Amino acid sequence: MAATVRVVLRMTLGEPWRRLSDEEKKRLMDRLYEVHQGWKEDPGIRFLCYYGNAGGGYDGFAHHWIFEVDDASKVLEMKRPIGLGKVGPLEKFSFEIVWGNTEIDDFWVS
Repeated sequence: MAATVRVVLRMTLGEPWRRLSDEEKKRLMDRLYEVHQGWKEDPGIRFLCYYGNAGGGYDGFAHHWIFEVDDASKVLEMKRPIGLGKVGPLEKFSFEIVWGNTEIDDFWVS
């Protein structure tokens, strides 16, 4: 039986982003939204939250999306378009499978 897991997509745009023209930046964001739209339409992928961190940290500013997926194999599907460069030039990205804690979830729901 497949287990529900949480996954964090962490992305930094960095120097590649700063070198793009305004038109290229718009195209990159349009492609990113297309990828996200596909995830949104997939019943096996559920968006939980987004946050960004300040630019003064270890790696500078980064975007973080947290999803819940039906099983870990879904993470490979999510990674494919970004890993194949279909979004555009990114400084770095990673998908991290993280664990949940049902006791903590239950506390916040109650």
